[in-house]
Amino acid sequence: MPIAALFQGGHALHDKNARPFGFEPSGIDIVLLTHAHLDHCGRLPLLCRQGFRGEIIPASATRAPARLVLPGSAHLHQ
Repeated sequence: MPIAALFQGGHALHDKNARPFGFEPSGIDIVLLTHAHLDHCGRLPLLCRQGFRGEIIPASATRAPARLVLPGSAHLHQ
């Protein structure tokens, strides 16, 4: 199972977050989002930008927090 986690820390880790995933995002059909911690969902905007077109399925309690976290993450990746 591919992992697309976000690295958190100093500036040295920023470069890791911009690297390619090591797999083809367009080859994934579904992302299961169990919780909205930034290190688990923070690279979803980048995943989409690099070709993911599948379905993101959040846990019911994850949907509202993810709506707060993801716009900020998308802005950081720009």
